[in-house]
Amino acid sequence: MFNFFERGCKGYRYINLTPAIEMLKGEETLSLRGRHCHFTKEGAELIAFKKPELAGKKVLYISPHADDAEIAAFGLYKNTDSLVVTITAGEAEPEAFDRYIRDRKQASILKGRVRAWDSITIPQWAGLKSDRVIQLGYFCEHLKKMHDSPETVVTSEYAGVADSRTSREFNHFKLASDSHDSASRRSG
Repeated sequence: MFNFFERGCKGYRYINLTPAIEMLKGEETLSLRGRHCHFTKEGAELIAFKKPELAGKKVLYISPHADDAEIAAFGLYKNTDSLVVTITAGEAEPEAFDRYIRDRKQASILKGRVRAWDSITIPQWAGLKSDRVIQLGYFCEHLKKMHDSPETVVTSEYAGVADSRTSREFNHFKLASDSHDSASRRSG
């Protein structure tokens, strides 16, 4: 069994060990090895819970960032009647795109568009129809501001744009708020 993580990532990662545990017979032990990945026994924690029965159920996956649903739930939504909603485009920290585009804001826009595209297409690889996947395209690090001040139009500090439609163009259908050229809680 293999799990893959993005290069250079830091912080906590969760690994679903269920398939590996189900393959154990009797008294066998489960070992974890990392390649280009470091973890310690002191930093590891095993969290166990009863697997919910999802067969025949409708499941809504709300993903804060582009690729979160794909990393955390691809195998789950692949086998259920699911709807995947991604809230933010993921335009923050565009350093990986600097070598392609020198202008930092344009690199951020490109990163957001690539991640928005991924958030729409990857669930379709799992068998979801295009009308069961949606990208809201809100800007990273602005959801609290949008919640606290519904009338305030927010601008991506990374991309320098206030129009969330730049990340919504891959949606199968238009949202009511697509008629607005700005991102705020009121405009949706």
